[in-house]
Amino acid sequence: MRDKAIKQYLFFALMGGVLLILITIVAFAVFFHPKSPPGVSQPSSLPTTVPTGSIPTKNSTVQYNTTAQKKLIQIASTRPTLPTSDTSIREKLVASLGNNSGILYATSAFEISYVKAPDIFQVEILTTNVESAKQDTVSWFTAQGMSLAGICKLPLMFYLAPSVMQHFRQTNTVFNPLPNGC
Repeated sequence: MRDKAIKQYLFFALMGGVLLILITIVAFAVFFHPKSPPGVSQPSSLPTTVPTGSIPTKNSTVQYNTTAQKKLIQIASTRPTLPTSDTSIREKLVASLGNNSGILYATSAFEISYVKAPDIFQVEILTTNVESAKQDTVSWFTAQGMSLAGICKLPLMFYLAPSVMQHFRQTNTVFNPLPNGC
């Protein structure tokens, strides 16, 4: 009974964390949208030869891949068993932070953090070269000795920094919060 309560607590804590991140991202996108100075008109909607599917709209934003989000929630709530070698590496990474939340590794392109409450690894992507940042993150974990299967089961969640989100705002980008190959 206690294990079920703990799993429920972790699930709701993770859901709360994901919801908080999404609300923060939306708030940044809404409140930090550049405004035109007084007296400067917005560009009009003129006919164009660009295919309709690629025309950014005023309300365009980055969308998170819903299938990947559901998979991330499933991984976080069910906690699939890691291979033994990956479990020991995971424990060493968490222990390096004194078993607390904190930043494990940071570059100018990404920042890997561990968050104790939902027991999840998060990567904030700080560059518009998203795929490179995701690949470099996976490379960092593999350099620590983890397998791709272990990386996929940590759980590990990617999210875009507000400045990167703003950059992609008019592109209708669909972002996958999971590592490539997971």
